[in-house]
Amino acid sequence: MDSTKASNFSNIGTFVLTGIILIFMVIPLLPKDDNDPKPAPAQQQMAESHPRRAVVTAWVMPSVLALALVAAAVLNAVAASKRHREDEVIGENGNENDTDYKELFVQENDARNKYQEQFVLAREERDRLRKELEELKAQKPDTSVKDSDPQIEIKVADLRGRTMSQEAKQQACFDLINRGKQAPATLACIEDFKVGNFQVAFRDFPPPIRAFGNHDSIYPAYINNADGTECKWHLFSIFYTAWQELNNPKLYEYAVSIKATYQDDARNLFEVRCDLVFYPHEFLSHMGQRTTAIGPITSGTTGVIFETRNHKYRRVAPAVIPIDWRD
Repeated sequence: MDSTKASNFSNIGTFVLTGIILIFMVIPLLPKDDNDPKPAPAQQQMAESHPRRAVVTAWVMPSVLALALVAAAVLNAVAASKRHREDEVIGENGNENDTDYKELFVQENDARNKYQEQFVLAREERDRLRKELEELKAQKPDTSVKDSDPQIEIKVADLRGRTMSQEAKQQACFDLINRGKQAPATLACIEDFKVGNFQVAFRDFPPPIRAFGNHDSIYPAYINNADGTECKWHLFSIFYTAWQELNNPKLYEYAVSIKATYQDDARNLFEVRCDLVFYPHEFLSHMGQRTTAIGPITSGTTGVIFETRNHKYRRVAPAVIPIDWRD
């Protein structure tokens, strides 16, 4: 029997027995009124006619009450003893649970401290990377070109009058000369440029151009009009037309800016910018027209129709890791 059942039985038994005794025994035993020394005729008659019932009322019922009280006391004692032993067991288990809880609390504290340390380290690393990024942004990129880097110089060659096809005689090619002293120039190409309302386009790449003055040539792929249709004129004619559209015959030269890009063998990207200058009076001189609005022309100052000048070189994009494109 556990403590809960013992406690329940003791409480219920005590209450029921006490109620029964109070009803059947205690109330009849209450003292009577002193003014009436004689018992009631009904009571006296019952005592005389049932003497055993009087004995039960006088002695047996108090004994039952005493027995019930003793039983209730025993049940309460048993319940208290059971409860005390369970409290001891609970106390022992509680100590074990407290120990487990303390260990778990220590582990959670250690994990929390470790997380906070990692968070602080991550924040410091983030701040350091941000600072480095700001420093890199503040630094100006190195765009200088060394003597060992390829340096492409652009020249225009007049092909007219040479022993070539009739179409080629009206053309000019662009010579790309590598003035560098070590690295070859690869994937060299002139970007499309405009001459007045005309657009000159290039689509070919010459083979790698070795250093120390070696060169290769490229030709314009096509020339378009302002509306995008193909122009049948050659390079000389569109420059002369663009010069004429300015309506300034005293303008000695007509210049446009052109740009070429190329790479070295490590895939670093370079560019060169220069001015492509057209001399209209030299063009007319070669065409047999010796007089212009500014007077007769015997020979031009330069002796050529096209000239390039003001070459400026710069490194556009350095290669971080050289790439072997043969794989």
